[in-house]
This record gives sequence, structure tokens and C-alpha cells, in this order.
Amino acid sequence: MKTGIDYYPEQRSKSAIQRDAELMSKTGIKLVRMGEKSWCKFEPHNNNFCFEWFDEIISVFSRYGIGIVLRIPAGKPPQWLKQKAENICLNSPEILQHTSRFADEFTKHYSQNKAIAGVHIECKLDICNCKNCRSEFIQWLKDRYDNIANLNNAFGSIADGTEYTDWEQVAEEKEKSPSLKLAYYRFSSECRRKYINFQGAVVKKNMPKIPLEISVEPETNFYYECNCMKYACIENFPQDDGFNNFRYDLSRGIADKNFIVSQIFGKSIPRPNTLKGNAVQAFSHGADTIYYKWNTALSGSDMFDYGLIDHSGTPSRCFFEFSELCKMAMRLETIRSTVIKSDIAVLYSPESEFAFGMHEDFAYRHQLMKYYSAFRKYGANVDIIDSKKDLSEYSLVIAPCLYVNDKTVTENIYRYVINGGTLVMTTRSGIKDSENKCIPEHLPTVFRELVGAEVTEYDRIVKNQSISDYSGQVFECSEWCDILKLNTARAYAEYNNDYYMGCTAITLNDYCKGKVYYIGTVPDDNFCMDFVGKLMKYHGIPRLQGVPDGIEVTTRSGEKDGFIIFFNNSPESQSIELPKAMYSVIDSRGKQKIELSPYDADILRT
Repeated sequence: MKTGIDYYPEQRSKSAIQRDAELMSKTGIKLVRMGEKSWCKFEPHNNNFCFEWFDEIISVFSRYGIGIVLRIPAGKPPQWLKQKAENICLNSPEILQHTSRFADEFTKHYSQNKAIAGVHIECKLDICNCKNCRSEFIQWLKDRYDNIANLNNAFGSIADGTEYTDWEQVAEEKEKSPSLKLAYYRFSSECRRKYINFQGAVVKKNMPKIPLEISVEPETNFYYECNCMKYACIENFPQDDGFNNFRYDLSRGIADKNFIVSQIFGKSIPRPNTLKGNAVQAFSHGADTIYYKWNTALSGSDMFDYGLIDHSGTPSRCFFEFSELCKMAMRLETIRSTVIKSDIAVLYSPESEFAFGMHEDFAYRHQLMKYYSAFRKYGANVDIIDSKKDLSEYSLVIAPCLYVNDKTVTENIYRYVINGGTLVMTTRSGIKDSENKCIPEHLPTVFRELVGAEVTEYDRIVKNQSISDYSGQVFECSEWCDILKLNTARAYAEYNNDYYMGCTAITLNDYCKGKVYYIGTVPDDNFCMDFVGKLMKYHGIPRLQGVPDGIEVTTRSGEKDGFIIFFNNSPESQSIELPKAMYSVIDSRGKQKIELSPYDADILRT
């Protein structure tokens, strides 16, 4: 694990920069990332580039053996460009032209500088309702649908009492129909992809051997948009809301490799003695490098966002915790070459999540979290991956709410099961076609043959109901109820209440060499723990028993050694008895029992 610093030298005096570099060196910092807000200083006037001041700063850090990650400041255009451009957006010709020119000049200037350790690009701009965005959207629609008649047919426009007769009418109502909303979402993704890729192409041309990292924006189709990256970089808040481990595993699956984290304190400083544990949590899920903001700004919109150095220039409590973290990171070098091996995958679809949010009363990501969390409580590593990725390496695949049908995804899933995989599907799958219209077949439509059952009707559950599985165990369920008719499948669980008492709620179907479960309701956490525990036992995936609530367990494997990582994600102290004495990499001693304070972590060699 490497620790790095997000640094804003344009806000610091020369003497402060010298002091900062010296202190960073003493602390053990090896990487500084900077340049994000400096376009106005790099190019104070149109085509008048000034990099000398930055050269001096790089030289200061270089003398202390600190590598530099260049941030291309595309999201912060200078005032002269804002005045020149009609709109600051992804389709502004002026923004695109000047961003491309600046990125070229910037990366060419530093292409031979041996202090450069990486380049960071991002997409902080968006589309808008300007004439350029409207024109680009209309062209995108024409390329996809060819003519208005095809678009009306694809969208089912008549259902809303309208049919478009002109492309401008479509652009005007981009937020109206479900099909048009999804089309606009896809257009937005295409714009971000082009913006990211042209920056990436410039970097690869001028600095072909330098690693490229890309900021991943939430709520976007990042699998599609960020295909030129070497590393995905996410922003994360150390104050864990219970989703951090999920976000980390999701991030690892974006580029199918380790990722980078920018820890953002915001206006809420982390709890005492939590920095180490939060960093180890990120590292255990695949974070290669973790960046922290160095100093709290004295002015600007971020002036109350915490850094490691406070307004007085004095190292904060977090700085001293960070200093200890850097010392610990050096001891983890032997673990950096290890990998996270997973027998289990959860499929994630950005388009399904977007479309799901238009109509459904419960959250798409919550459905993924239910099964993900159950596996994690047994100490299992879980990959969260693009639903189009090859699935052959996994024993178990969980595919919740495959809402919008994608032919490539459907074929991928069938192929996986035909070749012997075990698949778990859930309610609200196969609902929409590729244009976000309902498919006129019995649910789960394109997956009906695979599931071996069909939905005769469904009901929104207002009051919690219950189901009984094949062994007689009773579990609560909520939110949704698919009433299932068996074809080739057999019943795994039935409903106990209402007019669908005795009707099938969950099925199991043997399909070719594989098995398919379909869960037609939203069961409680007790069911999920029981269900995934049985799946893991059947497939021979190790399960940790008796792990205290709040303890997260992750394993990493190397050619010679394996490591097990414990993180106490709770406000209470926890102790864990080990099956045998193990060596703690963090404490450099053997242990028979682990004692973890709140939000603390330990790493043991197995």
C-alpha cells in the first residue's frame, strides 16, 4: 500500500512548499499529486504557457525522492476561456479545443521529467441544454435510430399521447418518457467517454510509459466511459456508512485490477484512531494507493474541508495518525504483490440501476448489497463486476434485478449456466427491452427458459410477509412478491400469507450443466445468511463461523504466503480467537487472539 498527498502548491508560498516537502519526506510520503486547480497559472492567457513555476516545485519534491502525479486541470478552465466559450460543457467546441491543446502542451513539457510517476485525468464537466449539446444529442439520435419513425417505434411514443415529427421536438423533451431518459443517459455517457478518451490519447502519445489514472464519477456508466484507464480512482469519505467495502469491491471491478482512493475528509474530521483502520479496509479490497489532502485551504469554496495541516499551519491530530499510517504502509510492501481471489461475483449494471430508479419503490443497489453483505459476513471475497464480463472463473454468480435487457448480457449469463455455473437471479429481472419499454412476455421474459418458471402476477408488499423454505424454516420478506408458476423448476420456498399463501416464492432449476435460483421476493437478512451459507457449503467455498458483528474479514493470496485482514467496522472493541497462532504484519509478533479497538485493523500471515 502506498500513501500519497493531494497538494495545491498554487496556494502555498515558496518557503511553505519547501517546509511541506521536507515534512512529507520525513513522514514517508512517496507520491504527491498536483495541478488540479492550476490551469489559470499554467496558461494565464490564450496560448501563453507558463510551466517554469511548476518546474521549480517539482524539483523541490524530486530532491526529497517524492514522485509527482500530474493532474490535468480540465475541470477548472481559466477565466479567459470561460469568457471565450459560450458554455462550459462537454460539447463546447472551445472547451474541447483548448483542453486538448493544453493537455498536449502539459504532457509534452513533462514527458522527459524523471520525477513524473503518473498522470491523472477526470471529467468534472457535464452536458447542458446549450445549442451544442442539443445538436450533438440530435446527431446521436439520428445515428442510432436513422429516422423519426424508427425512434417513435423504439420509444413507443404513442403511449404518452404523442408522436414526434421533428428531431428538435425530441431534444426538447429529453426528460419526459422512460425511453427518452435512458437515451439521454446513454448520450451523456458517450460524451463523457469521448472527453476522457481524448485526454487519455494525448497522455499515451506523449507519455506512453506513464501510468494513467482516471477519476470515476458515481451514477455514471463507468465501465463504458473509462475504458482507456490503467487505474480507476474514486473519492471516498472515511466516515463509513456501511457501503465502503461494497464501493471498494465495485471499484476493483471497473478496470479489473487494483484501484486508487482519494480520502476526502470534507467538513467532518475522522474519529480519533480511525485513519489506519480505514486505510487497511481500502487496501484489503484492492486499493493500491491512498491519497490525503495536505493542507486546509485558507480561501475558496473548500476552505472548511479538512486537510492534514490545519488553518494555523499546525499538523492536526489526523496528521499524526497519518504519520503512523505511513510507517505501517512501509511494512505492507510484501503484501502489495498479493491478489484478491474470488469464487463469487455480483453483477452490476449501471443502465439497469438508472432505469430501475424511474419506476421501482425499492433501491437497485440495496438488492445487490443484501447478498453481497451476506457473503462478506462469512469472510468470502466478492467481485462486483460488469454484467458483460466473462464469468467462467466464478463458482457462484449473483445477478440481482437485471432490469434492462441487453442481448450481450443475456447470452453471457446463458453461456455461464450452460457450462456448469450456479446463478442466482432475483425479482424485477427481464422487465425492460433495450429501449426501456416493457417486454410483452411472461416475466422474467428472456430468462424464463433459464429460470424454468414464470411470473403469473406480482404484488407490492405493504406489510411484511413470510416465506417457508423446503426445510420448513420461516423467514420474513418485504417490498415485492412474484407469484411463480413452475415449468421445469422446483419450489425452494413458498409464501405463507395473503391470497398467494402456498404459492411458490423461490425456485431452483437445473439447466444444462448448471443451476439457476430465482428469488421472487425481497427476503430478510436471516434468509440471505442461510441461503448463501448453503451455496458456499455446496460449492466448497470456506465459511468463517462466529465472526462478531462489525468485523470485516478479507483474504489476499500470493505465490508463497496468504494473508487474512481483520477490520473492526464498529464503535465497540472486539476480540477474536484464532484457530492457531498467526504472525501479525502490523505488530510484528505472533498472536493467538486479536484485540481490535473501534475501527482498528490487523493483518495476519496465514
